[in-house]
Amino acid sequence: MLEDGDRILNLVGAALVLALIASLGLLVVVASEGPATAAGPDTEWSLSRVNETHVRIAHAGGERTHASNLVVTVDGRERSVSWTGVLTRGDSGALHARSTQVIRLYWLPEDGNRELLARWQSS
Repeated sequence: MLEDGDRILNLVGAALVLALIASLGLLVVVASEGPATAAGPDTEWSLSRVNETHVRIAHAGGERTHASNLVVTVDGRERSVSWTGVLTRGDSGALHARSTQVIRLYWLPEDGNRELLARWQSS
């Protein structure tokens, strides 16, 4: 009878060890994935010079994009663009940028991590 008790304890112990190993493996897989991030929209953008002091950024195709999720910088400084609402192909906005300045268009999701959508060297 004592041997039956030892056998049951050995089986319970082995099951607990396997469960612990499986739990640790699952934790490692989940931790290695990192936090989920939302990808930016699959869009194409174009830039054209309007005059000596202004350029126009246009939605050239792809997914619809909310203007509130877009940030434009000129030489690293944020600039406002004259667009609102949801942007689709053909929608555009103008901003002040002199020749030779670097213009970057970012997508800013709710988590606050910018994603570069486009970069231009104004000329």
